[in-house]
Amino acid sequence: VPLMKVMLDPTKADVQTTAALALVKLGKPTVDAASQLIAGKGELVAFAMRRIKELTGKDAQGTPYVATAALVLGSTGRADAAPALIAALNAEKDASNKAVIARELAKVPATADTKAAFKAAYESLTLETEIPPGGGALEALTEAAGQFYDPGMVDWLLDRAAKTKGSGDDLKGYQAAVTQTVMKLAKADQLATVKAAVDRYGSADIEQKLYKLVEAQVKACGDRAACYVAAIQKGENQEQNTQFAGVKAGYMIAILGDNAARDELLGAVDGIKNAAVRYVAASAIDHLTPKGDKAVSAKLQAIISKN
Repeated sequence: VPLMKVMLDPTKADVQTTAALALVKLGKPTVDAASQLIAGKGELVAFAMRRIKELTGKDAQGTPYVATAALVLGSTGRADAAPALIAALNAEKDASNKAVIARELAKVPATADTKAAFKAAYESLTLETEIPPGGGALEALTEAAGQFYDPGMVDWLLDRAAKTKGSGDDLKGYQAAVTQTVMKLAKADQLATVKAAVDRYGSADIEQKLYKLVEAQVKACGDRAACYVAAIQKGENQEQNTQFAGVKAGYMIAILGDNAARDELLGAVDGIKNAAVRYVAASAIDHLTPKGDKAVSAKLQAIISKN
């Protein structure tokens, strides 16, 4: 409870990251407390509302504690956080809160239920919806959709890109975001569909160039996870202008890999020097370890300590 109060107190912003990491380490007790909070139950709700009134002199509007609870639940990465997130998402009326909850739902181990809830929330939002601290919610959730590592989302995302209403730079930016996410997720038999989207929504300077890297990578490795593990380590995929090939390799490891591919990647991750590719590699390891693993955790901690 004290750590949750730190997360809810606007004057404690400087230590909230540290508190969040501590809450992640506590595991199930954190999920229990945050599940009560996101449902609007328990002493933490009253605390959050009281602190806002003490600091502003006004009653808090809406349910400002919901986004904090969602952030805590998502950060735990635990499967038992999903029911509370899904229930809150189904009950939430505020579009901004809904966007935050959906984003955090993408961080817990994926199931048919989490994907369905995420899609329903996504489809309920418009280009005008913003996500704290600022920016378009649909663009943020398009990137989050990639964290399900599900090529089955390619056609759905492209359908949303075609159906979403809007105009100008906002629509173009959103459609470009969809194009980049589907490039990360697509398997070999989806390349033609993705190429059509790149031609429709992408620019010559960005998406067209990224597609060439993706196409070459997928044609070289197909559905072989081990090939992508080798590809993500290649020096040419660490360069800034070709790093998307390394990013693509990381996504394909998450999509196609098993424990053996994960362990091989784990042994190689400290040699991956490009920050974006290294992040994707770590995310793939996380995705391939949905129930946790003490040996994997110890190896990751050793890398962190070394660095």
